[in-house]
Amino acid sequence: MAEAEVEAEGNLSQGILEIQGANAVWLDPVAVLNGAYSQYQVSYSRYYSRPSFGNLHSSSSSAGAACSEGNTRKRKRKKTYTPNEKEVLAELRHKESRSSISHAHSSFLATRPPLSSSKATMDSLSGNCPASQQLSTLADANTNTSEDAEVDFVRLAELWQAPLYELNYLRKSSQGAESEHPDFGYNLILIDPPWENKSVHRKSLYPTLPNRQLLSLPIKQLVHREGALLALWLTNREKLHQFVEKELFPAWGVQLAASWYWLKLNDSGQMISPLDLQHHKPYECLLLGYLPGNKQAAYSDETAQEDLMSMRETVCYKAPPNKFVIMSIPGDHSRKPPLGSLLSQYAPGPHPVTGLELFARELTPGWTSWGNEPLRFQNLRYFHNRG
Repeated sequence: MAEAEVEAEGNLSQGILEIQGANAVWLDPVAVLNGAYSQYQVSYSRYYSRPSFGNLHSSSSSAGAACSEGNTRKRKRKKTYTPNEKEVLAELRHKESRSSISHAHSSFLATRPPLSSSKATMDSLSGNCPASQQLSTLADANTNTSEDAEVDFVRLAELWQAPLYELNYLRKSSQGAESEHPDFGYNLILIDPPWENKSVHRKSLYPTLPNRQLLSLPIKQLVHREGALLALWLTNREKLHQFVEKELFPAWGVQLAASWYWLKLNDSGQMISPLDLQHHKPYECLLLGYLPGNKQAAYSDETAQEDLMSMRETVCYKAPPNKFVIMSIPGDHSRKPPLGSLLSQYAPGPHPVTGLELFARELTPGWTSWGNEPLRFQNLRYFHNRG
């Protein structure tokens, strides 16, 4: 490779490595999640359940070949397409982020040792992890695809019990007072809304929410007395960006601070689709902003306040970098990588942070998880025994 080798700082076993000089990190979601468990581990083969990661480029390649063959045939000349105003704005927004994303990816490929060929992680994606089969039989036995099947909640409790117990235990041992006194507010709020999407609705992947209903979320009432960092996941639709910047953030009282990008890679270290593909970019956006402190959030118990403050300290937080790139291999559809440890260093107020995830699909130790599917990825089939 002609490019100079780039250093990566961090511990691969902890799941996050900084790519020096690139304003980017490589993130292994499974390693990050496993930091919250002692008896169990998240299964690589279950987390990366989408098939043929290495072949994600093949569809675009075959499409290109088909186009080449078709060039020899006579066909009607297509009319010149004129993009509308939103498409023009979307392309301008993409161009603003393109250089940062491209530089981050090229730096990732040039890391020493090369993370893109790290077999410690990649080999597990093929499902060849023996430990991942230890508990799969029990989980699969309880998976019934029949719409008329009766739900056995006793059996489901067995499947969820151990992972939930571990999360609760770890939370009690580190931040026990917070869950008992929620009126302190949250200083880190992560939101992954089920945005309106025709494709998602058509495929019935999950229920969506009309965008304007998000305006009624009582975000200001949830904020810590010393303020909060809010992180909002967003697709690349220009309509959503305009809605968030002009209506949603002003309604919530959020001051935009930075834009981050989650760049999705396959198990060969390549982007899951071409960077400039018009309708399916290989990245998603995460907007970061700050909310002022909720001064009306009074402490209801002075003793509880003293106990809490004795466990935590107020730290001087730093502003988040703009155009920061997070690179990882995606898991299940719409499942986002765990970013709590990355975001917490930019949160105002006391630390460890009091985190809140809205529209959560899994649990996080020390956080409040709210939504219709907070236990979606807590089923035992996503785990195996450690060791």
